[in-house]
Amino acid sequence: MGKRLKLLPFLVTLSVTSIFAKTPLPPLPVVLTQCGYQKLSCSKISKYPSSQLKERLELAKKRCKSGDGEGCLEGGVILAEVGNKKGAVPLFKKGCDLENGESCYWLGWMADEVNLSKEAFRLYQKGCRLGSGLACNSLGWFYWFGKKGVVKKSPSIAFTYFNRGCSLGSGDACNNAGVMEDNGEVQSPIDPAQYFLYACSLNSGQGCGSLGYWFDGNGGEREPVDQLEAYFFYRLACRLGTGWGCGKAGEYQTQPLSHSPNYKLALLWLKKGCELEDGGACSQLGQLYYEGKGVKRDLRKAYRYFQLGCKLGDFEFGCNMGSEVEEKLKEKE
Repeated sequence: MGKRLKLLPFLVTLSVTSIFAKTPLPPLPVVLTQCGYQKLSCSKISKYPSSQLKERLELAKKRCKSGDGEGCLEGGVILAEVGNKKGAVPLFKKGCDLENGESCYWLGWMADEVNLSKEAFRLYQKGCRLGSGLACNSLGWFYWFGKKGVVKKSPSIAFTYFNRGCSLGSGDACNNAGVMEDNGEVQSPIDPAQYFLYACSLNSGQGCGSLGYWFDGNGGEREPVDQLEAYFFYRLACRLGTGWGCGKAGEYQTQPLSHSPNYKLALLWLKKGCELEDGGACSQLGQLYYEGKGVKRDLRKAYRYFQLGCKLGDFEFGCNMGSEVEEKLKEKE
């Protein structure tokens, strides 16, 4: 496919099919990566050996003490990654006082996590002003849905902050701007796919998944643009830790669209999606065990996966199928 998307003004034009296919995917940033709106554990620091981690922490603390905001940030993220959020707070606070925008963001995120919304909002404002794309993205969330006692809902202001976050390198902010545009909440001269493509190039799993969804016809809302491209970006989203991307990749392999179903491959994608706590992927996995496609038919395993899908939010299909299989199991006893 030779389709090309003209990207945002500050980017060059890139080929959709070649942007990742011909070059290895760059590694995820060590410190400044956000793996979802409600997850902190995304810095990949835990992959370092414990001895090296301790050494890095001590070095970061020394840098922080000497007035290096980046050192405060790294030390705080290391402590948060290993579960010591209490110890991370003073490092993030000092980093924010030293005008390190990312430190303000993480401090705001921690306040947000315990429902200190006003304090979180203030810190996000400071972080965004200091150039943190993640902080701008979080401000966008506040305005997108509104926050009682803090700010009123304002799609236009949310879109402004998502655009600023995107220009500062937050892939999730680019994705959110694209979602708003695609939903018709705002209008801009930039096509949603352009936002999604740039988000994906910034290692946003949500962005890659959204681009796949766009190629896929937005879940049946319109004619698919290219389902093979959709599958490509769903797989990339999955690789970047986005569970629903894994689920959509698995779903592609179960449907005889322009190819023969590959249930064994579907099983691999769906298992990964379920591990990443996507309810839909768990339920689809249950369906494969229920029907015996790609695996030996196993009602007990099907029931477990349907139950898990239901628990993770796939209420209609997962819960209903779980109840149905439960009845079948009782009949067999």
